Parts: sequence; structure tokens; C-alpha cells
Amino acid sequence: MKQENFIDDKKIKADYKNWVPESLLKKLIFASLAAFILGQGRRLL
Repeated sequence: MKQENFIDDKKIKADYKNWVPESLLKKLIFASLAAFILGQGRRLL
């Protein structure tokens, strides 16, 4: 029983590590790109 819980915990932690940083990175990259494009657009205009 302990082993099963350990495996499930490892799997959940792996999924958490793979999923959370990816979504956060995508949001950060998108936000920085949008801010950069808006900044460049204001300069050009």
C-alpha cells in the first residue's frame, strides 16, 4: 500500500512539474511579447 501511494505521489509531482512551469512560461512569454510589440508600436507611431 505504501509503495502504491509513493508511485502515485511521484506521478502527480511529475505531472505538476511538467504542467505548471509550461503554462506559466507561456503566459510570461506571451505577456512580454505583447508588451514589447506595444512598446515598439508606440515608438513607431
